[in-house]
Formats: sequence, C-alpha cells, structure tokens
Amino acid sequence: MPYLYRTYDKHGKPHPRWKFQITEYDGKRWSITGYTSRAETAKLAAKLESEHDAIRKGLVPPPENWRKSLARPAGEVVADYCAWGEACGGRGGRPWGTTNARMKRAHLEFWRGRLNLQSLGDLDGTLPAVEEAIRELQGNGLSPKTLQNYVESLKSFARWAVKRRYLREDPLKDFVPFDTTPKTERRSFTPSELEKLFAVAPAARQLLYELALTSGLRRKELESLLPDDLDSERGGLHLRPETTKNRRGGFQVIPWDLAKRLQDLVDAGAAPAGTLLYVGSHTGREIGRDLVAAEISKNTPRGRLDFHACRVTFATLLDQAGASAKETETLLRHRPSGITSRVYTKAGDDRLRELVEAVGKVVREAKEPSRNITGAVRKAAGAESLCLETSCGDVDAGSMPAASTTWPRYKSRTQTAQKHYKPPPNPHFRQFRLLRIRDRIKHLPNRKNILFCTQSVYIVCTAQARNLNNHHNHRIWRASLKPGRSYRKRSRLTSWRWWRLR
Repeated sequence: MPYLYRTYDKHGKPHPRWKFQITEYDGKRWSITGYTSRAETAKLAAKLESEHDAIRKGLVPPPENWRKSLARPAGEVVADYCAWGEACGGRGGRPWGTTNARMKRAHLEFWRGRLNLQSLGDLDGTLPAVEEAIRELQGNGLSPKTLQNYVESLKSFARWAVKRRYLREDPLKDFVPFDTTPKTERRSFTPSELEKLFAVAPAARQLLYELALTSGLRRKELESLLPDDLDSERGGLHLRPETTKNRRGGFQVIPWDLAKRLQDLVDAGAAPAGTLLYVGSHTGREIGRDLVAAEISKNTPRGRLDFHACRVTFATLLDQAGASAKETETLLRHRPSGITSRVYTKAGDDRLRELVEAVGKVVREAKEPSRNITGAVRKAAGAESLCLETSCGDVDAGSMPAASTTWPRYKSRTQTAQKHYKPPPNPHFRQFRLLRIRDRIKHLPNRKNILFCTQSVYIVCTAQARNLNNHHNHRIWRASLKPGRSYRKRSRLTSWRWWRLR
C-alpha cells in the first residue's frame, strides 16, 4: 500500500506537491514526488505499486534497462567505475589517491581474469567462486588485510553498479569479512635506540627521521612536501589536501630549530630538486638496513619497528608530555570520534607549539648526544618507556636517584615561578612532585619515598615521608593534582592539605 505525505518548511508552510513511498520489486523503498492534487498522486502511486507487484510475482519481466546493462562488456563498466573514482570517488567527493586507484585497477583486473567476466551479467552468482579464489590466495601466505583489500575492490564495484541500476542486487552481500587485526603491532623507539639510529644513518636520512619523529607525517605525506609548503615564520608545514591520507589540508607544527634548518637548506639550494627533503623509494628497506647497522632488534615481544613507527613514537612522546586527547588528535590529524571534540573543543596554538617543542627536544638530544645537557630517561630494571623529565626540586640524599641520573625536562607553565621558589623554613612544609608514569615504574630506587600512586601517576615526596596513613584525604585530593607541577603538603595533627607552588 503506497504511503502519501507532504513536507513542510521551517515556517510550517506545506510543499505544493504531494509525495509517496512505494516498494519496488527488488524490495527497496523509494520516495517519489507526485502532483499538487492528492487524488492524482494516489492514482500514480497505486499504478506504480501494481507494476512492481506484478514484476515481483513473475507475471511481468523486469524492465529492459536491466537486461541492457547486463549485456555490457565488463571491461567497459570497470573503466567507467575507475573514471568515476578518479574524479570524485574518494572521501567527501574527492578523487582517489594514486595508490588506491592503482590497487583498484590491479584487483579488478585480477577478478576479471579469475572469474572470466566477459559481461557485467557474469558477475551474478559469483560468490562461491570468489570464496574459492580467496582461500587459494590465503594458502599462498597473504595476510587477512591483503585478502580483504582484494574482496573490497570487487564489492565496492558491485555496490557502485547496484546504485546505478546496472545490477539488481549485490552478488557479494553475504560475503563474511576477514579479521584484519594485525598479528604484530608497532612499537615506539626508546631514547637509546634513537641515539643508535641517528649515529649510523646518513645525513639525508637523519633529517628525514627527525622530521618524521617530530611531526608524525606519513611517508607519502613527507614525499609530497614542496619547498613552498615550508613556513619558517610560523614554524610549520602547509599540507595540501591532495597529499594527505584524509584528503584534508592543514598546518603541521614542527620545532623552530628544525624549521630554520629546513629553510636554510632551501635558501642554499641544497634541497632535492622539486621536493623539500630526500625520501627514498623504499623507506622500509632503508630503515631496516639502518636498524641492522645500529644493532637494534626490528621485531621484539613488544612489537616491531619500521618507518611508520616514527609516527607511533611521535604519539607516545606527546602522551608523555601530558598532551590531552584533543591535542593529540589535532597533531596526528585524526578525525575526532565525538561531537564534543570535533565541534566544541579547540586546541590552542601555543599549547600545540609547547608540546611539539618538548618532543623535538627529546629527538634532538638523541640525535646530538654531545649537546645533551639534561639527558634522557634510561632503561632501568627492565623498563623501556619513553618519559619526559619531571624535576623534583631539592632532593634529600638517598630519597631519589643519584645525582648522575638526569631526567628530560618538561617545561610547564609554572616553570619560571618554580625556579625561583624557596620553601619556607617551617618543617611542616615539604615539597612534592607529581610524576606521570604509565604501567609499572622500575626506575625509582627508593620506594619508601612514594607517597601514593594511582593508575597513571606517582606522588613522590622529596623528604622522608612519615605518618602518611590518612588514605581518606589522599582520595579526596587525588583528582585535583596534575602532572608536571610542584606541590607542598602541610601537616597539622590529622589535617592534611595540598598546596600548589606559585
């Protein structure tokens, strides 16, 4: 039974024409605009409904346009599909990327030969043959992600043909997708591994690694950078939409000293012709040779290392620097998952600059160990996590690591005030430091100085902690403490209060 209705604008004024919905013979529901008269629209809806009902019952053959489309050569239809994709088939109506277009053509050519597709109609009923071909490819050792790419190329072509009514239905709609979870995950570089990598890599690749570690750009994005994309005044790179993975332009902040060095290379004419920096055709092989020369294990129980691990390291360093989820999404150019982060929450430019400079300092110290004044967190008792320094003020003997152990500094907003702060002589006052650590902490030699800990932070007391049995007060004030800031606690009988150092 057709359904008749009218639409209204925002002022409540009805549209002059009536509309109706009918169910076609293939089960799809369509909305059609009728006439200004309700009676005439009802007659048109009943006529179309009866025609489709007769086709559904087999009394009338399907329309001729289906039969004409099924007889078209498969190569001709595939060419139309690829032309559409290279024009507006990507996200947001943008064209396909170069690699995506090349892989689509290669996969569809494989399916044409494997399924013997002479015409478009030969695609109907090919699900068993597709499953057999996929099992054969799986036996050849291809990963689940590669197998899913083969199937997705054919499924996207079939869906495109269904939307244009070249096919009645998707022949692969019942295909069960593969589990594309990676067997091995990537891990981040440790500071010691970065020092070894920079020590053996050539000068051209040192610059490439440094930019990848401090910007998080992907290999294709780095390769497409032009000298005009560098903005030394703002200290960053302009990203063009056609060169990014999400096909959206933007501005990527990089450390000031790196932007200046890149600008000096461009001004001196030392940059490669037509590009900002040298990017090899096989970065995976090149970084593999550098890892072997540096005696760094590529595959470990914690994950594997490759060129994309530079982006993982960039995200890890941002987290260690105290970046929020919104700031990390902005610097990595990931699409926010919720409307709050996507629309209402904004990341400040000054804060992004502060985070990038903190990451750049760690990478620069690993690249130039001779200029490393503050040092980097070393592996201790099996811990290999990257950590930015959290200074602890005046440390009592035996309460914190030895004087030879140095920590990478994290510049907080109150650094200047804390530098000149002198605690009062009152013995009831003690300094504390919130140390942001992930998972288990192994490099604090004296555990008795830990005031208390949560899942992600440790409160470390610089003096000997005594009579700290009031856990109720710890739970109350735990939410108000933030990483990277100094605190002092005042004890007066059973009353405990936390004060932020100004």
